Amino acid sequence: MALFWKRGAMTADAVREALPNPLRESTVRTLLRRITEKGYLSRDVDGRTYVFRAMDVSRFSGNVTLGMGVQCTTRWREASAAHVSWYRARRTARAALRL
Repeated sequence: MALFWKRGAMTADAVREALPNPLRESTVRTLLRRITEKGYLSRDVDGRTYVFRAMDVSRFSGNVTLGMGVQCTTRWREASAAHVSWYRARRTARAALRL
């Protein structure tokens, strides 16, 4: 969303090029479609190209940011728990091999 608030209207290709870590074209298009379906972006057609624009920020409450933060921390926590489980299993397997 920061890209749209900073740069205004953008195509999917422009979004993809502006990202610091390149993503596949299909991934960017899927993300833009989902964000549009949630009502955070609007989509116009310019010839055969979709042009995306951020919706008016004032219509969103702080809950949007809070929700995004909760979602990110939840995913981070799940990934961390999975890593800890994997590490413990690996350590147990190595200990069993030493016996």
